[in-house]
Amino acid sequence: MVVLVTGATGFVGRRLVARLRESGHELRVLTRNPGNARRLLEGCELFEWPDVALPPDAAAFAGVQAVIHLAGENVAGFWTRAKRARIRASRVLGTKALVAGLARSNPRPRVLVSASAIGYYGDRGDELLREPSHSTPDFLAQVCQDWEGEALRAREHGVEVVIPRIGIVLGKGGGALAAMELPYRLGVGGPLGAGRQWWSWIDVEDLVSLLMFALQEPPATVGRAKAQTGPDPMPEADVSAGPGPMSEVDVSVGPDPMSGSRRGSGADTRAGAGGVLCGIFNAVAPHPVRQREFAAALGKQLGRPSFMPAPAPLLRAVVGGFSWELLSSKRVDARKVLDAGFVFRSPRLADALSRIYP
Repeated sequence: MVVLVTGATGFVGRRLVARLRESGHELRVLTRNPGNARRLLEGCELFEWPDVALPPDAAAFAGVQAVIHLAGENVAGFWTRAKRARIRASRVLGTKALVAGLARSNPRPRVLVSASAIGYYGDRGDELLREPSHSTPDFLAQVCQDWEGEALRAREHGVEVVIPRIGIVLGKGGGALAAMELPYRLGVGGPLGAGRQWWSWIDVEDLVSLLMFALQEPPATVGRAKAQTGPDPMPEADVSAGPGPMSEVDVSVGPDPMSGSRRGSGADTRAGAGGVLCGIFNAVAPHPVRQREFAAALGKQLGRPSFMPAPAPLLRAVVGGFSWELLSSKRVDARKVLDAGFVFRSPRLADALSRIYP
């Protein structure tokens, strides 16, 4: 298959490109910086995309059967007005321009896999969040709504659209752990705020497998080792704070499937031509944890203390609006992914951390 990827030089993108190449796919990459992409990536045809507000070079789409769109300004860091503008423009305007370019291609790709984030749901306490759950009016949730809306416009041109709402991405050398590891190594790690907020996470290798799984046409089979998910994906005992970092210009089954939520207008649980997973799905592991338990598990795996909390006022002073994502609670359900037949390599946090820090 000929696959076009954006955000390919980022934390997730580099791993995805390598795995796609290993699987025998032909790779095209849209990038703002061809020189950097050339250093980081092998075996890819590069196309410069200098202005994400404008459609990419039409040649990039020639013969492409699938597009995986990961590009977006990293949400981590202090949210200045300029930072907020880049977060929004890179996602909303970038996706709009990509779909415009895709619409002009002939023939058009079969499927567009366009990333979103669990930031869509906002701060929801202990509520179990499934794909039909409504969004909220905070900044990142609104960005995610508009981001997804632009991607879904590709359907008007006969392209199947698959949208993974990505959780907190865990892996060595990037993602959430890149910023968290040093304080723990220094012995000053611990919960963020009160630590009661739910963190819905995913191992980066599982995320890459899930993105590839979403490309498949039925029957979808992606080779992977079997992993046990356990009999109860969501215990009620105390066991995430914003989306997994997007790079470049970069579960639970509870007692009530909707848990009191109103249906969101953008949710789509169809199965269709795009593969076993179509429409919108939650790209999270089956076992979210409360943040204080995340902190304890990370400290244990690193052999370092994890009792030093970072008070909410301190986080707000250090990272501004981004602190909202660190402190907000998102208990996100992975049932749609499990029902589609996907098998997680790291269904539990201990599985992921032991692989990342053996």
